Amino acid sequence: MGSRSQTELKTGLQRRLGNIFRMRDEEINALADSLYKQRVQAWKTAIAENAKACGYTGAIPEPSGRDAQWLKSMSRLDADSIAKTWRKDVEKEIGRLYEANHRGNRYYYRKGIDEWNAKREVWKSRQIANQTEMTTFGFAQARFLGENEGLVALYTFVGPPPVCVICIRLYGMGAVTKQVMQEYPTPIHFGCTHTWRIMPGTATGIDPGKLWVGGKTPRKRAA
Repeated sequence: MGSRSQTELKTGLQRRLGNIFRMRDEEINALADSLYKQRVQAWKTAIAENAKACGYTGAIPEPSGRDAQWLKSMSRLDADSIAKTWRKDVEKEIGRLYEANHRGNRYYYRKGIDEWNAKREVWKSRQIANQTEMTTFGFAQARFLGENEGLVALYTFVGPPPVCVICIRLYGMGAVTKQVMQEYPTPIHFGCTHTWRIMPGTATGIDPGKLWVGGKTPRKRAA
């Protein structure tokens, strides 16, 4: 039987070492819990900012019911996705390390993976935190508007100078109605850091003391 090709050796090594360096179930569970805590904070910040723009000055309750379930579900999905991406990326790096040194031992790979991950973590953790915050902010804002149906206000697209074509257009539109804002829910794209903000002094149509700011939706009385 002939000797195995370099490609076969590399592929087999990537799989074996990939199993060693993969994220364990307990690590994925811990990541999901951490993401949920970040989402809860982003949720409360989003609700608070929108409520404050409408004149509300009270406390913001913890998310509950369908909102808490959404935050937990998204956190779990994100944790699983992050683990899969890590597995794919680490196997790719193992392949690169193999090409650099076919005779490398386990210490060589451990050192190489640790150095690679330290550099990756600098930008990857920021990317994950940003996506977690922005998707949660967009969801919380949509819930706030959906529950406070009588709210009328003008909105502006805010954030850093945009580079995406759609973000550039929205950024330059200035004050828009709720209908326009809802046509373009944020984040507009992956990595987008723009959000919609209620323009100060434009919110009308609902008593600040009767705003839905999270928690259970109050039952509507029959007319």
